[in-house]
This record gives sequence, structure tokens and C-alpha cells, in this order.
Amino acid sequence: MAIEYLKKASNADSQEADTHFRLAKAFHNVDMVANAMLEYKRMLEIKPAYTKAINEIGWIYYNKGDKENAVAQWKKTLKINRNDRDAILNLAKAFNDLAWNALKSGKTKEAIKYWGKTITINPGNKPAKYYLKKYNLG
Repeated sequence: MAIEYLKKASNADSQEADTHFRLAKAFHNVDMVANAMLEYKRMLEIKPAYTKAINEIGWIYYNKGDKENAVAQWKKTLKINRNDRDAILNLAKAFNDLAWNALKSGKTKEAIKYWGKTITINPGNKPAKYYLKKYNLG
């Protein structure tokens, strides 16, 4: 029902970015990812620097297994606002996951590279600090 009301609001005022964002979140929450992506993109046509939408698009990519595009979205957010906490934490998670996958595949040097990237954007990240110490010095 909420989606229907938001669709009507979006149609009534198609240049209202916040309405598109709310509609995108509603779609996203019920796993209508393609519709969510369309609304996030419409929203960004109106407000290109709306980092919440950029971050959400990153999660759509991430959850599809496309970590490269997810990382690109979150880096885009940091170009707009280098202190965006969500983008920092999202990137740290992605880099830690990529590091862990590399380590499981026997690619220790690649894993160390990703943990280094985690520390660069999130210096206090405990998992990255632990594994860097464990594998970089060991």
C-alpha cells in the first residue's frame, strides 16, 4: 500500500528527489531490486550528489555479488563527502570480505592488499588490523 501511495506522489511531482528515494527504499525493502534501482537512478538525475542513494545502489551491486561496482559506488560517495560514515563502513566491509576470499583461495598477498585498503579508509578496523598483523608479519 505504501508503494502505491509513493508511486502516486512520484507521478504527481516527478521532480521531488526525496519521494523517489522513499519509493526506491520501499521497493528495496520488499526485494523489488530492479524497481529500486530505477528509482534511485531517477532520484540521482534530480540530485546527483545524494549520497544515500549512491550508497544504496552500492548495496544492490554488492548483494548481487558485483563487489567491483559496489566499491565504485561507495568511492563515488567519498568523493562527494570524504567523511560519509556509511560509505566508509561499507568499503571496509567489502575490502575485508575481498581479503577473506583471497585468503581462502591461497592468495595471501592479495588479502594483505585488501586489508591495507581497509585500514586506509577505516584506520580503527579491528579485523583488518588483526589479519594484517597475523599475515604481514608472520
